[in-house]
Amino acid sequence: MSDLPWAEKYRPIKLDEVIGNDRAKAALRQWARSWSKKGTPAQPGVILAGPPGVGKTTCAIAIAKEMSWDYIEMNASDRRTGKELRRIVLPGASTNTFSLDGNYFSLEEGKRHLIILDEADNIDSRDDIGGIAVVSELLKTTKQPVILIVNDLYELTRRSESIKKSCKVIRFDALMKDDIARVLHEIGDSEGVKISFDAVMIMIEMAGGDARAAINDMQSVALKGSITSADLKGMSKRNKTVDIREGVTRLFHSVDPKKSLSTIRLLEEDPGGLILWIDENMPSNSASIETLTAGFESLSQASRFIALGGRHSYYRLWSYANDMMALGAIIASGGYESGEQTKFPLILTKFRRRNAVVSVRRGLLEKISKYAHTSPRNVYNVMLPFLRNAFDSSEKFASAMTARLNLTNEELAALLDMPEDSAVVSRIYKSAFSPRQS
Repeated sequence: MSDLPWAEKYRPIKLDEVIGNDRAKAALRQWARSWSKKGTPAQPGVILAGPPGVGKTTCAIAIAKEMSWDYIEMNASDRRTGKELRRIVLPGASTNTFSLDGNYFSLEEGKRHLIILDEADNIDSRDDIGGIAVVSELLKTTKQPVILIVNDLYELTRRSESIKKSCKVIRFDALMKDDIARVLHEIGDSEGVKISFDAVMIMIEMAGGDARAAINDMQSVALKGSITSADLKGMSKRNKTVDIREGVTRLFHSVDPKKSLSTIRLLEEDPGGLILWIDENMPSNSASIETLTAGFESLSQASRFIALGGRHSYYRLWSYANDMMALGAIIASGGYESGEQTKFPLILTKFRRRNAVVSVRRGLLEKISKYAHTSPRNVYNVMLPFLRNAFDSSEKFASAMTARLNLTNEELAALLDMPEDSAVVSRIYKSAFSPRQS
């Protein structure tokens, strides 16, 4: 047996070899072909969004090979601060080409080079000019195709308008168990490992539908050349939360209360959060007004159990809340599948945006109050409006004060009340912290 991780050894080379997500693969291929024409397409980037282990990165590499593109990949193990992204990615994207080691060179006949930013929702945004701002700049200036890979689409797009405008979003769904089982059997045959059907299904269940995790688990127990269900005893289920969007979709597509409750347990979401997701998506997943009304009635009962459990610290009532939420989703949908994407609850979107803004604003007020030797309240009521007007009136003053206060990109944007990746914010920030010419 090879010491190479099987997930890498058997990674599909061609896009059509990647299991599942046929619509997503077709959309990715269509986007890639838009680069075959002269010039840069309207959407030079694409966001591949979905749960872990469904083939997003594999598809990105496969499309590069299919299109005969070279590619450079940066993932979570790399330092992806604004400074590093600017050093490694921007020059090659805005000029002719780059080599895989990050050195740039020119070719007479330009060839496409794909830029892959894996786990882009975790890109650092605090150091230097900020990773998000550099990604926005990349998408505005690139002459090369860009793929951003995320598990949480909202976390990437909530802080930048240009990323949403510059990218086509392609969503990947969880893989079918039969597809993962087929891959495990094929790998077992290639490695000379006999694996029982029961063992395959147990490993898929333990991995929570993550194909890469299932392959890694199989390799870890395949030393003796065969795998049975007995070999898996003592292995705990992978401590992994099912993607909330996938889980809510399952709830509305289910007609089996037991399976729905199992899905809720896999979500590891507290009832207070889950009920907001179901409430947001129930109207678009209801078969009729009658089923929608009945579904909301069950949801209201769930809400009462949640409130009572929290008020009296008697959390066993939350199991009844889970029962009513599962029942409400089943009643509302009536077996109807809308085909619409599960939406993030609007109220949570507002809360998350508010919390992020509050955190940045607090840092801004503390820096100004320390500099001016006054209270944050006085800064907010008196100085902040004055500073905003002064910054608007003179970018030279704005640049000098940004450097003196050591403002972050986010704090500067908050002071100006502008998006982080706006031209004005980027210009002032660059001027404030660019090395001065002697």
